[in-house]
Amino acid sequence: MQQQRIVGVMGIEGAGKSSLVKLLSDDESIEIGHDLSSRSTRTCPSLPFEVDGQMVALVDTYGIDGSREESERLVVKRIETCFRTAEKEGSQRAGLLWLHDISRDGPHMITDDTVKSLADLCATPDLHRLRIVTTRWESVPQVMALESEAQLRSGSFKQLLDAGAQMERHYGTLDSGRQILSRLLKDN
Repeated sequence: MQQQRIVGVMGIEGAGKSSLVKLLSDDESIEIGHDLSSRSTRTCPSLPFEVDGQMVALVDTYGIDGSREESERLVVKRIETCFRTAEKEGSQRAGLLWLHDISRDGPHMITDDTVKSLADLCATPDLHRLRIVTTRWESVPQVMALESEAQLRSGSFKQLLDAGAQMERHYGTLDSGRQILSRLLKDN
C-alpha cells in the first residue's frame, strides 16, 4: 500500500487556505469563509486525493492573525500535532504551503523562531519543503501584483526564501494548485 503524503496549509486570515484545500481535495466538509474571519475550526487532514500517482492529504488551518504573535505559534503547534498523528497512522509529511493574498502586505516580521519552527515542521534543516504561495492574482491588476510579489520577495518573505523556501503563484484553478503540489512532492 502506498504511503500517504501530508501537507500543512497555513497563512494569514483570508489568504484562501480553505478554498485551496477544498478545490484540490473535493472535501465537502471544508468550510470557506467569505470575509477575513476564519471559518476553519479543524486542523486535520482533508480527504486524500491523487497527485502524480501519490495520495496526498492537506491540513487546513485557521488563519494566522498578523496582529498577535502567539497566533502563528498556535497554528504551527496544531499542524505539528496533526503531522505526528498522521505519521503514527503511516503518513509521511511532505511539507508546507504558506498562502498569502498578493493584494495584502506581508507579515510584519519573520523571526528566527519562525524559520526554526517551519524547518521543524518540514522535517528538514532548511526550508526547501516550504512553498510560499501567493493567491488572488485574478483580483489585482497584473502590474500591482508583480510589484507586490517583488516587495514580498525582498521584504517580508526574504528570510524564508534565503533559507530555501520557494515562492509560487496560485491562480485559483485546480490545475494551478495541482502543479504547486506536484513540484513540492518532487522536491521531497
